[in-house]
Amino acid sequence: MALIYSFLAELDFYWYLSAFIFILVLDVYFLNTTVLLLFAVMSLSTGLLSLLGASGQLLTWSIPLQLILLFVAQRRLLGATYEQSSPYEAKPHLKLNGIIIEDDSNASSHNYFYGYKDDKQMQFAEEPTTSSRAFKFRADDGEIFNISSDHDIYSVGNRVVARKLTEKTVEIIE
Repeated sequence: MALIYSFLAELDFYWYLSAFIFILVLDVYFLNTTVLLLFAVMSLSTGLLSLLGASGQLLTWSIPLQLILLFVAQRRLLGATYEQSSPYEAKPHLKLNGIIIEDDSNASSHNYFYGYKDDKQMQFAEEPTTSSRAFKFRADDGEIFNISSDHDIYSVGNRVVARKLTEKTVEIIE
């Protein structure tokens, strides 16, 4: 252990800085990841400790501590470099006011599938007697959303309050 203590104590700050730059360039430009970012920042912080005159023993035992702290703080570190939000962060669900409308588009999956089936088997099958009504939610601002819950209990024109689940899906809550 004394050999490790003396090796880390004898390294100049510029060696730590060179290791930081080398690991960062290797990670970002050649590997296209941020896996080694923790080791690069750890190298820089160890170099700063050596610049402040820390002993070899303190430098050696600060390395695992730094790695643990950086591992815990890596989400904030990477959050500063990426503009994309984390999928694990809780997003507030927006409440929207609007009305229930009937979706009369022919592009719905039910109409598309059965329309295709009927076209192919027209000479063998009769016209289907059941029809499927699809409902959508139109917000007061004019945006139209799919309804995720059981929408058979609503009728066209009902004024409701919905909670936005995704970009194009809402859940009726009132």
